[in-house]
Amino acid sequence: MNSFSDKGNILIVTPDEIEYHALASIIQHIDKTHYHLTWCAQFDEAKALLFTRQFDLCFLQAYSSDSKGMELLRAISKKKDTTPILLFCNEANEELSNEALSYGAVDCLPKASWEKERLIVRIRLSLERIHSLRALMASEKKYRRAFDNSLDMLFLADRGLKFRDVNTAGTRLLGYTSDELLDKSLFDLFTHPEQVEELKTVWRNLDAITAFEVSLQTKSDEVIICTLTLAEELEDGELPIIQGIIHDITLLRKEEKLTLQTEKLATAGRLVRTLAHEVRNPLNNILLSVEQIQNELEATEELSGYLDIVQRNANRISKLITALLDTSRPTEVIARKQDLIHIVQEVIEESKDRIHLKKLKINAVLPETPCFIMADAEKLKHALLNIVTNAIEAMEENKGVLLISIFPKAQYIVLQIGDNGAGILEEDLGHLFQPYFTHKRNGLGLGLALTYNILQAHKANIEVSSELGKGTEFEITFTQLAEQPTEMQATHQ
Repeated sequence: MNSFSDKGNILIVTPDEIEYHALASIIQHIDKTHYHLTWCAQFDEAKALLFTRQFDLCFLQAYSSDSKGMELLRAISKKKDTTPILLFCNEANEELSNEALSYGAVDCLPKASWEKERLIVRIRLSLERIHSLRALMASEKKYRRAFDNSLDMLFLADRGLKFRDVNTAGTRLLGYTSDELLDKSLFDLFTHPEQVEELKTVWRNLDAITAFEVSLQTKSDEVIICTLTLAEELEDGELPIIQGIIHDITLLRKEEKLTLQTEKLATAGRLVRTLAHEVRNPLNNILLSVEQIQNELEATEELSGYLDIVQRNANRISKLITALLDTSRPTEVIARKQDLIHIVQEVIEESKDRIHLKKLKINAVLPETPCFIMADAEKLKHALLNIVTNAIEAMEENKGVLLISIFPKAQYIVLQIGDNGAGILEEDLGHLFQPYFTHKRNGLGLGLALTYNILQAHKANIEVSSELGKGTEFEITFTQLAEQPTEMQATHQ
C-alpha cells in the first residue's frame, strides 16, 4: 500500500499499479490541491478500510457486474456511514452505471473521462454531494434521536393520516410493530366513528389541531384515551407531510374519575351520617315510647294493631339507616390469599337459580391455573353478586347471555362481567356507584354503592362501559399476588 500525504483523504482500489499511478497523477494536479492518496490493491483489504470512515472518497475499479469491485460495492452497501464510492471502469456502460448507483455509488467514470478538466468537475461535484449528504445525515440523526427518545408517540403521515413513520413510543403505546402501523391510518385505530367524523370536519378547515381528545384501540384491544396534536408543516416534493403527537392520558382520566367518584361518595357519606344521627335519635324515642305504652296500657286489639304498625315501621327505618351507614362508611376487610377463580365460581353457583328462572345462558372463560389475590372472600363475593344480579335483571328472558371472563395480565388480573341487556344511558354511567341512584321501582340504589366500597377496600379498579340496547360490561382490575404473599393481612379503608 502506497500513500502521498497532505490533506483530503482518497482511497484508490485497483490491482493494477499502472492504473493507480495514472489516476493519482491526475488527482494530484487538480486545481493545485493536494490530496492524501492511499492505494489498495486487494479488494478484501479495501473492505476493512472503507468501514474505518477515514477517507473522504474512494475510487473503486469495476469492469463488469460480476467483478470483485462490484462484489465489494454490494457488500458495503448493506452498511450505513461507509466511505462514498466513485466507480471507474474501462468504457461507458449504462447497465453497470445504473447498478452501481442503485448500490449507493456516487458516480461511475469510464476511463475516457480521465482528463484533468472533466475529472476535476466530477470529483468536485462528488465531494460537494458527499458533504451535503453527510450534513443531512448528521441533521437526520439528531432528529431521529429526538424522535425515537420522545416519551409521547410521534408520527409522520400523509393528508389522509396514513402513517409514514412512527417512533418507538408509538409502537410501545399501541402494541403494533412499525411495519404494521405503516399499513394503517390513524383513523383505523379510532374506537368511536363519531370521533372520526368530528376530526375530519375540524381537520378539513384547519392546518393544525391541538389537544383533540380521542379514544384509540391497541393491538390487544385495550382502549386508551389520548390527546392528538396535528400540524401540516413539512413538504416532501409537492405532497404535504403531517406531523402528529399522541399523548396518553388514560391514567389521568381514570384518576380524575376516581377522585370525582371518591369526592361524591364522601359528600354523600357525610350527608348520610348527619341524617342518620338526626333521624335515629327521635326514632329511638318513638320505639321506646311504643314499648312503654304496650307495657303500661291494656290496649284494645285495634290499638295494639296500630302500635305494632308503628313499631314495625320504626324498626324498618332503623334497619334502613344501618344499611345507609354501611354504604357510606369505609369497608373493613380481612384479606387473605384467595383464588379469584374460586370466588367467581361460587358467585356463578349462587346465581344459577336466577339464571335458570330467566332462561339465560352463561359463558364463563376462566384460566386453568389459579389467579391469586389478597381478598376478603365473603365481602368480595357479595360485591360481585351485586353486579351479576344487576346483569341478570337487565337481560330479556330467553335472550340473555351472561359473560364472565378472567384474564391474567402481568402484575394484574382482569375480571370482566358483561351482559347483552338493555344497557345504561351514557349520562347515568357517572352516577352508577352513587348511593340512592337507581331506576328500579323498588330499589334503594345501595347495591352498587356497597359494591364500589368493597372494591375500593380491595384496592381494585372498576370501569364500566355500556351501550343502549347492546349491553353493559364491568371490568375490575385486581393486583396479582406475588409468589410469596403474606398469608393474612387486615386492610382498613
